[in-house]
Amino acid sequence: MLVDKNKPFYNVTQVSEILQISADRLRTYDEEKLVVPTRQAKGNKRLYSELDVEWLKDVRAIIAKERMNIYSFKLGLNTVIRNMESKYWD
Repeated sequence: MLVDKNKPFYNVTQVSEILQISADRLRTYDEEKLVVPTRQAKGNKRLYSELDVEWLKDVRAIIAKERMNIYSFKLGLNTVIRNMESKYWD
């Protein structure tokens, strides 16, 4: 049986426990658009997919390794994206 890693499954509490971060830190990642969880119609609760969790693990590892903050990470990520766009889509 194949598992759909894009399917929203994990709630805030579960992701916080998996990543060993607070719900507030996870909310910051959401607000900074480092991850865009699915919103349930009922109650507007955030749900995260397996890919979301894997991405956040990678983001946290890079931030820790490079000793950078979220804003520096976003700046670097945006630079990489702009360079890729100009290389592949211009």
